[in-house]
Amino acid sequence: MNLESLYLTVVSNLAGIVSVAISAVAVFVAVLAYRRTGRYERSEHKPRLQLANSDFSLTGGLTYSAVIENKGVKPVDIRGVAIAHSSADGPKKRIHDIVRGPFYLGAGESEQVTCHRSWAEVEKMRQEAQPLECMFYLCIAYLTAEGDDVKIYHALGGYDKDGTEYRVLHVGPTLG
Repeated sequence: MNLESLYLTVVSNLAGIVSVAISAVAVFVAVLAYRRTGRYERSEHKPRLQLANSDFSLTGGLTYSAVIENKGVKPVDIRGVAIAHSSADGPKKRIHDIVRGPFYLGAGESEQVTCHRSWAEVEKMRQEAQPLECMFYLCIAYLTAEGDDVKIYHALGGYDKDGTEYRVLHVGPTLG
């Protein structure tokens, strides 16, 4: 074997190794890009519900109104909106009073939700909550793009055990 053929063999083998290394780096970069894009898509298509013009009162009964806004890029299948109530320490025992049935919120759309319950109805809710400590929540149930049923709760206010009214002072507008 002469020096020239040895040189050509080494260069040929080295070129093969370099091309395999470049291919491996390209595959690695492609896998990272695919994973990052998947994470972005899941995040981007996640429902982004917000409340605007929220008003809650327990004067003469229960009154609540708000605008539910879809700030996401995909429509949201709202399964229902309810006012839930329970004692403050019993989140698994919440009783739901349906305010609005199923509807869709397209990207950038909003929907007004209102609820009024008389003083007698509020007293009945307080009796159900035993002891008379009763907290009220806005509950929004929706279906995710993956098909999961989700319920989000937004605290509104309620009554202490001695019947004193209290409100949740500041809660951000973003739900969930």
